[in-house]
Formats: sequence, structure tokens, C-alpha cells
Amino acid sequence: MACILFCFSDGPVEGDPRYGRPQTFQVGLMDSFCKSPCCCLTGFFCPCASQYYLRNKSLDGDLRNYTCCQGYYNCCCFVAGSMGEQSCPELYLCCESFCFTSCAISATRQMVMDRYNLQTDPMDNRLIRFNNCIQYLACICNCLAMLDSSFAEIAQLLDWFAHCVWHSLVGCMTAQVNYELNFRNEMKRNPQVQLEMPQQVQMYPNQPQYAYPNGQQPVQAQMYPNQPQYAYPNGQQSVPVQMYPNQPQYAYPNGQQPVPQYAYSNGQPQNVYPNQVAQQPSHMYLNQGQPVQYAIARN
Repeated sequence: MACILFCFSDGPVEGDPRYGRPQTFQVGLMDSFCKSPCCCLTGFFCPCASQYYLRNKSLDGDLRNYTCCQGYYNCCCFVAGSMGEQSCPELYLCCESFCFTSCAISATRQMVMDRYNLQTDPMDNRLIRFNNCIQYLACICNCLAMLDSSFAEIAQLLDWFAHCVWHSLVGCMTAQVNYELNFRNEMKRNPQVQLEMPQQVQMYPNQPQYAYPNGQQPVQAQMYPNQPQYAYPNGQQSVPVQMYPNQPQYAYPNGQQPVPQYAYSNGQPQNVYPNQVAQQPSHMYLNQGQPVQYAIARN
């Protein structure tokens, strides 16, 4: 049976508004029996009474907030809140639990998911799709048995199997929702209880993990390990390397930037600063024999 489950998709239903939420149930449907076996067996053997108790618990015992299926299964002629539930919510909830058990457990589960911002587990989707498939198959065989008596035995076997699957799923859902409600109530009484958030997936699982003592962080690797490292006294920073060390460096007052000392007019250098003396332009001949003049400034 476990192999058959993997034939069904574990993805969410198309257009599911709960898909992508940050949290899931504290217990999945596969683990609900191990976490809460008594509640699971109660949901299996007494699904109707357990749904009455579970809905009442999810509403914090205040049935004034009760509506038929909590409004999750409204249709054109059935609208929650307009059926007279407030007159006698206990009677309406009893009728819902005993006559529409599947809708009752689904509505309670969806209400808890919306209240605590939960999404379904992928294996939960597989189990729900498997149950739906078995129910459809049993219905089809019963229809064929009406037309051909040879399908009667197969239809009976499928009915038995479909009932077992349905009761098992109801029991697991009951235990799952009840465990979640107990956990949330415990969080209200004891704020130190932490949510079990899903663990982060390791990007490279084959690489070893290292623990650093006293919470220290790893030191970044040196880019050039063979290069010596220098320490500067008094927190001073390193001095930039001079590109041309043989040439003098000049400081300009008031942060002024140097300006060109000569302007050219008609190809002749003009002295902008009269106190400075300019050398005669030297000539440099190109291959064509035409001189090129360069002005040399001297401070």
C-alpha cells in the first residue's frame, strides 16, 4: 500500500490559497497515530462523536461562533450563517457531525489551518488523493454491479476497503488536528514553547560541517598566503605607494587644484602667471620634418 501512495502527486491543489505558507502541522497524517494513538483510534471507531468534540474544541468551547461547516462549503442554496444556527448551535453541530462527517472533519481542519497560517504536508496530499481515488473506484464498481451482477463481489470488496481507508484517514485527521490544538493551547499557557519550524535544507549535503569553539566565526582565508602581513602602529592606515618616487610632490593651499600654467593662442604659449618664467619651447621633429612645440613650465 505504501508503494501505491507514491503513484499519487504530493503537490497542492491548483489554486490552493494555503500553498506556500511558512508553517505546517506539528504532526503529519503519517505520524499522527504514533503521536496520539488514543485520539486516532477514537476518530476511527467513533468519527461522528469525535468531530463534535473537535469542532467544539477548535472554537474554544464557544459555539456562538459556530456556522454550518464554518462557511467552507457554501453553495447556491446552502449558505453558512443563514440556516438558523444561532438558535441552537449544539443541534446543528450534532447534525453536521453525524450526517456530514467528511465535511465536518474537513471544515475543522481547514479552519485550524487558516487560524494558524498552516499548509498541508506533501504526504498528506498523497493520502487524501489516495482516499478520493478509492472512493471513486468503489462508486464506479457499485454502478457497474447494478448493470452486471458479476461486479457485485468486486464492488463489495471495494466498499469494505474504501470504508477502512476512509475511517483511517478520519482517525489520522482527528489526531492531527487535536495534537495541533493541544500544542497551540500549550503555547498560550507557556510562551517558552517553540514552534517546530522545518529544518533548512543543506545546499551541499556531502560536504562536512564544522563546529567552532566558543561561538567563534571562521576566519576568512588569505588571498595571497605567501605575502607578509604588516601591522601599522596606533591604528594608522597604510600610505599609498608613490607612482613616480623621484618627482617632487606639491601641496596646494586651501585644497585648490593645480591649473595649467600656459594657454595657447595662435599656436604660441601665453604665460598665465607672470611671476613664473617659461622656458623656450623645444622642438621635436616628426618623420615629416615638421616641428612640434612643447611648453615646459619651471617653478
